[in-house]
Amino acid sequence: MTQLPPPRGFKPIDSEPSTTPRKKKSVAYGRVSSREQAFNSHALEQQLTRLENEKPDVIIYDVQSGKKDDRSGLMEVLALIQGGEVSEVIITRIDRLGRRIAIIRKCVDLLQQYEVNLRVLDQDICLGNAGGRLMLNLLASFAEMEVDQLSERGTPRQSAPTQSTARFFLYPFCLHHG
Repeated sequence: MTQLPPPRGFKPIDSEPSTTPRKKKSVAYGRVSSREQAFNSHALEQQLTRLENEKPDVIIYDVQSGKKDDRSGLMEVLALIQGGEVSEVIITRIDRLGRRIAIIRKCVDLLQQYEVNLRVLDQDICLGNAGGRLMLNLLASFAEMEVDQLSERGTPRQSAPTQSTARFFLYPFCLHHG
């Protein structure tokens, strides 16, 4: 089984207790949905390289579906935020946080509660104003719609119309006088 290497520039978080106040860290978070994306398509490598270029203190990533909210890397990021250790979270796209509105909303609510800045490299999003929050919600909706469309493609199509129902499918507004 192939092991994912730590990202280049990965800086582990200090685990030693300190008596002096700690400087808050910038945390970069990346995610791909599958091992194939991580190893064969270089999607993870490209994402991590872009995140490294932003010079975060810590890079955390997951190789797991964005439909799940219990991803270990995401849970670590959220725990760091709740611990008051994070000043900024950097991601490449909003759908890296999740592919469901509820997951993204949970993350954003936590960021706002702890006054943590969110920097999205591919979209100009600022949580400090109404327009930025609107854009975030729109993009979260599109991310969820994309997942729904992918799952719909995998479900069996509706069967072909029968002779008794064909007029409803073939003629608009039942204009057929057959």
